[in-house]
Amino acid sequence: MRSYAPTTIVVTIFLFLNSPVFAADICLTPDVLDAFVRAKLVFSGKIVSVTPAPQDSGSRTASDYVVSFEVEKWWKGSGSERVSVVWRTSMFGCAYFPVGEIGENYLVYADPQTTQLASESLAEVSVYNRTSKLVFTRELDQSSSIRFALRLVDSKPPLNRENASEDIRVLSVLMRCTCASSNSSPACMDLPFSSGPHVPVDAQNSSRSSECCECLRRNLKPF
Repeated sequence: MRSYAPTTIVVTIFLFLNSPVFAADICLTPDVLDAFVRAKLVFSGKIVSVTPAPQDSGSRTASDYVVSFEVEKWWKGSGSERVSVVWRTSMFGCAYFPVGEIGENYLVYADPQTTQLASESLAEVSVYNRTSKLVFTRELDQSSSIRFALRLVDSKPPLNRENASEDIRVLSVLMRCTCASSNSSPACMDLPFSSGPHVPVDAQNSSRSSECCECLRRNLKPF
């Protein structure tokens, strides 16, 4: 008697991997603070060039691009006036993330590389991080102190790929609280961003002793 069990298993796995439930699970985008902690580079700037990524390494695909930015403001990273990243538009099981166009402004969270170009190593932009278009960045910077005086800033704004202004407000708090002044993050930024019994007591105590963490608690909600 012929058995169809292996075929059934393969089909089931294929359907699961391509199901919305699986995609939602592996394609979750982090909150602003999570994204900031894990990113190698965080900056705002204008796209000045977009070119297909070299594929001679065998690890890049036709959906990868090298995107160069003229940096307007650094939140985390090298501080140079121009920077290039690899923009990965297609990740298995996730929605297509179209590459930006020359002249557009973006808030960029570039994560550490997962693959390497033949000649250089570049941080990566993908659907897995919060990289989004940015509008009126200078206006936001100039008015941030007034806005912060009027209301607390939501530490977990919804992801808006068309306008990252809410992310900018959270990042401005990080700068204001001197939480982005070094490569290492305070303990409270390495933990889940909510209080409760699941957070170790010693970690909570060490977090409270940090001026950065106390400042975040005064300016972000909830933190």
